[in-house]
Amino acid sequence: MLVALWRTGLLLSVLTLCVCLEEECIIGIVGQSISLPCFYPELSPFMNISIEWRRDDEVVLRSVWKEDGNVEICSINKFTVSSDAPVTGNFSLKLPTVDPKEEKIYYSLFMISPGNQSTPLCTVCLRTAASFSSPLLQREAAQGDKTVFLCHSSGGFPKPAVYWLINDTQKPPEGSVTTLTASLPDSRLYNVTSHLTANISKESSVSCIIENLFMKETLSSTSCE
Repeated sequence: MLVALWRTGLLLSVLTLCVCLEEECIIGIVGQSISLPCFYPELSPFMNISIEWRRDDEVVLRSVWKEDGNVEICSINKFTVSSDAPVTGNFSLKLPTVDPKEEKIYYSLFMISPGNQSTPLCTVCLRTAASFSSPLLQREAAQGDKTVFLCHSSGGFPKPAVYWLINDTQKPPEGSVTTLTASLPDSRLYNVTSHLTANISKESSVSCIIENLFMKETLSSTSCE
């Protein structure tokens, strides 16, 4: 009986841990502004408040509210927080634009106390995303008895999933699809090009599907004779 209870308790502990580890990231659209929420009203009564927003270990914003009402803010890339944050408790970090970087970035707010001691107040997970263009699908010159289809989509983030369907339901033969995803050096967005080479009748329809999980976006194009 005690063993059963211990196992039940252990299972509940593991389940609780798994639930706690599940996190929801904010989706930031490339080229658009975004606010990373952080509310901490417990700081409202205090004066001479100093805070830092950090991206991983990099300080991206430092702000000091003094008793005389002066506010000092130093930031990179024009990141901002509200000047009346200690009064409203809204210490959200505003990014003027989202850049395509790593797929998941952590921003954390720290309170800086005398002696330069830092206390974490909140952490926000940011995922970067951008929509791909509607896929361009075209039939190319045949290779012997096989038909070649090309599918191209551009300007998205992160790397997409690419699928092909024949007659809406049939998957292509194994080894018939080759897909290349390339990062653009200037923007870091992705272009994707996929080829399907298979023995497909002229009466069959062929569909190319581009899926961006972060955007919850599925784009498709169908070629029919």
